[in-house]
Amino acid sequence: TTDQVVALTTAQFANLTTTQVSNLTTAQVASIETVDLIALTTAQVVKLTTDQITALTTYQIPYLTTAQISNLTTAQTSAFTDEDLAVMTTAQIANL
Repeated sequence: TTDQVVALTTAQFANLTTTQVSNLTTAQVASIETVDLIALTTAQVVKLTTDQITALTTYQIPYLTTAQISNLTTAQTSAFTDEDLAVMTTAQIANL
């Protein structure tokens, strides 16, 4: 559930398998705290579906690392909305 995802520690987020990450619901993805989002590995982030990318909030987007962003697929980066792009840092945009 979303409550269970919110209750995970940063270390637990970092240890999720790529399959577990790809199976998170969009509501669960939207509930990920920024410190936990930063803790996700590039391998975990690239397993997010386009629906999961769309579920990220404009509060979460600036916390994606440049390494996480630079490894996203074209389909994943296409899932970012204009609002998402507006809150990205210059470094994040450069790594799209």
